[in-house]
Amino acid sequence: MALYGTPGILVVACVIQHLAVTVRALVAGAGQLGGEMFDAASVAGASWFTRLTRIFVPPLGRHIYDTWVLTLVLSSRELAAILLLWNSVTITLPVLMFTVWREGTYRDLAAIGIIQTLLTIGVLLVAAQVRKSIWKERAGA
Repeated sequence: MALYGTPGILVVACVIQHLAVTVRALVAGAGQLGGEMFDAASVAGASWFTRLTRIFVPPLGRHIYDTWVLTLVLSSRELAAILLLWNSVTITLPVLMFTVWREGTYRDLAAIGIIQTLLTIGVLLVAAQVRKSIWKERAGA
């Protein structure tokens, strides 16, 4: 099974490309948690997996979600990694913009840029609404 040019390898490349930024955002969120909860769970006999899933991840839910959205937005503009891995079946917006730019049809390039901007704004608006509704439910529960 060939990985070259598949959508999965493009996603992996984009995630790895922005891994430093996303890990830094998660570390900032994890830094806000105190160590007392982990110590108490350890003393109570909780396993490492239980401490991770029941104590560490739930308070970081917002940070994990926001980091996912950040990776999605940054990956929507990624060209360098995608140019190395794309083929004629997996053409992404950055590759299409690069191809149109190379052909010199700047009016089409501007239209694609506007579409990409509107898609990014749409994703951010939907993500903000989802974030608001999820954490409103959790706050009320």
